Amino acid sequence: MSFFKKIVFLLCVFLVAKGIAQTEETIVWRPNLKLNWSNFKDKAPINNRAAAITASGITYKYTTYFDKKRAIDSHMKL
Repeated sequence: MSFFKKIVFLLCVFLVAKGIAQTEETIVWRPNLKLNWSNFKDKAPINNRAAAITASGITYKYTTYFDKKRAIDSHMKL
């Protein structure tokens, strides 16, 4: 397989996988957003102690820039 065909194939696989992975709706937190019943898509399970499940997380990125083996700048993003 030529190099170009491999790139096209990998790009197609990536795009299909990305489309499949984004089947769930995401509600991004905002301080003024209040949830209401229309935000919930299904009925609560009858024989389960948890009526709803929330997944949360914090991400960060830390970057340091070097000039001739000496750190010249650092950034942290939350």
